[in-house]
Amino acid sequence: MNAFYRAALADAPDDPAFLATLVPDDPVYTHAIGYLTELATEGAVGPATWRVGNAAVSSASATTATVTGCSFDTGSRWRQTGAATPPSLGGGSGYTATEASLVLRHGRWLVARAATSQVEPGEPGPCHGF
Repeated sequence: MNAFYRAALADAPDDPAFLATLVPDDPVYTHAIGYLTELATEGAVGPATWRVGNAAVSSASATTATVTGCSFDTGSRWRQTGAATPPSLGGGSGYTATEASLVLRHGRWLVARAATSQVEPGEPGPCHGF
C-alpha cells in the first residue's frame, strides 16, 4: 500500500517499487496502473500524507493469503494549485478498508486481487479504532 501512495505522489504509474508488489497483468495491476495514469494525465498527484495499518491475516496457506487493513489519506490534489481533486480522482480525505488476496511468487507476496470501501473509523472492520 505504501508503494502505491509513493507512486501516486511521485506521478509515477510505472514506478518499479510499486509494480513489484503486484501480479503482472492481473486485474489489480491493470486497474492500479490505469488509475495512476489517469491522475498523471489529468494533472493530479496522490496525497502528500497517509497512514496504513491495522493489517491482519484472515486466512493463509503455503502460497496464498487474505489480508485486511486500513488506510487514511488526505486526498489527491491538483499538481498546479494544490487544491483537492474531485472524488473520482481520489480527492477528499478519508478512511479506506481493504481486503486483499495475495499469492506467493518467486519468494514475494504479491497482490492478486483487492477490494476497497470508504468507511468511517468507528465502523466494525479493519478501520475500527485506527
